[in-house]
Amino acid sequence: MPLPLFMNGTHKLISDSALHSAAFSAQTLLPEQASLFPCLTKPLRISDAALSLTFNPQEMTDTEIDAMAEDLCAVLIRHLNINEAAISLALTRVSAANWKAEVYDPIILPSLARLYKKPGYSL
Repeated sequence: MPLPLFMNGTHKLISDSALHSAAFSAQTLLPEQASLFPCLTKPLRISDAALSLTFNPQEMTDTEIDAMAEDLCAVLIRHLNINEAAISLALTRVSAANWKAEVYDPIILPSLARLYKKPGYSL
């Protein structure tokens, strides 16, 4: 997805591949924009990320789910300093009626000891 960028007073759209090309560097950014592109101020790590999220909010629209996916990818890019092409993301919606049988009992309970964030509820 192209990213908006102001260069020499002109608004431009920069593709993800251009951001990582040798021809494009942090020197072309305005100082206030450098924080938006950490991949240009430090070398990208060669790594991958896979995230699988199971969630319950049934009232989310497809547009809201798309926005959530974009936000999750942005967090991974920022914290892991990786390219978007290195990310795999799965989003699975499960109804409240099926949550205990499909998620809580088979996934959450057996993993409690190693969960980074534990649920504040029990079923």
